[in-house]
Amino acid sequence: MRGFRRIGLSLSVLLVVVSILMLAGSVGPNAQTRPLKRLNVQLGWIKNAEFAGLFVADQRGWFAQEGLDVNFISGGAGIEPINIVRANPTYIGVVASSGALITAVSRGAKLKAVAAYYQKHPNCFLMLDESPIKTYKDFEGRRIGVQPEGEHYLQALAAVHGLQMSKIQVVRVGFDPTPLLTGQIDAYMAWIINQPYRLEKTGKKWRALLLADNPGLTFYAMLPFATDQMIKEQPDVVEGFLRASLRGWQSVLENPDEAARITVEKYLPGGDLDAEKWLLKHANPITVSDDTKKYGLGWMDLKIWESGRDTLLRYKQIERAPEVAEMVDLSFLKKIHGK
Repeated sequence: MRGFRRIGLSLSVLLVVVSILMLAGSVGPNAQTRPLKRLNVQLGWIKNAEFAGLFVADQRGWFAQEGLDVNFISGGAGIEPINIVRANPTYIGVVASSGALITAVSRGAKLKAVAAYYQKHPNCFLMLDESPIKTYKDFEGRRIGVQPEGEHYLQALAAVHGLQMSKIQVVRVGFDPTPLLTGQIDAYMAWIINQPYRLEKTGKKWRALLLADNPGLTFYAMLPFATDQMIKEQPDVVEGFLRASLRGWQSVLENPDEAARITVEKYLPGGDLDAEKWLLKHANPITVSDDTKKYGLGWMDLKIWESGRDTLLRYKQIERAPEVAEMVDLSFLKKIHGK
């Protein structure tokens, strides 16, 4: 019996020693006990499934693994992430369109996109199925509902198709398609991944003309961007944010319903789960492209940036054509994807 007690005592001592060593290791230089760095992220719209990749990354702890404590700041009508990030140069923003970033940089903003979450811009004009509008040529003599920040796209579109803006009745609208439903307008500028859900809920059939299908009007959407200062002074933060967010978008592609649930439960209290599922059903196809299949999620083709810039310059939406290097930084994507 004494022998067994001696063995038991030795085991107890050994367990204590192992526990002490494990505790010491948990606070050692290789342990992930560093304090998380707070990062404010200004979204380009309200917290809905358009940002599901970010939300999934947050809930899965992938930002924390990069040493970041991310605070998402909701956008909305009249909230311009470009202006907010310029005023707060340590923020990261998500802007709706590469066209908006091109315009800002052409006017002197020191900003760069670091990825494009949506490879094809979802901007479109919606019509009810019974609408007489079949092509852009039919815009003349019709009432076209456009948000103030989207009017430059209509002007470029008119130039591409040889339309006279003086013959188009531009009606200022918000982000609710009710004016289309009530017959106040004949076509409504929208995102094809968003407002059509409202039309379907009322039992209406709809058609859409997608701006990205027009030559020269190809733009990226949902782009994370940062100031030149942020990229220079805190490249590890930008890289960590981007790496975690791309993991989130990959998860959205694989489990869209789960991503919609996370969005509603954690970021959009009282939101319509079916609406967020509908959004992702239509957004996931534009999250991928031939480029992302070849190079990785978020990839950007510099020729698309050049084309968008040249179109805006040609149709006098910008006065100066910035160099692509002024608007885009591919270094983070190349590092993350090993390109």
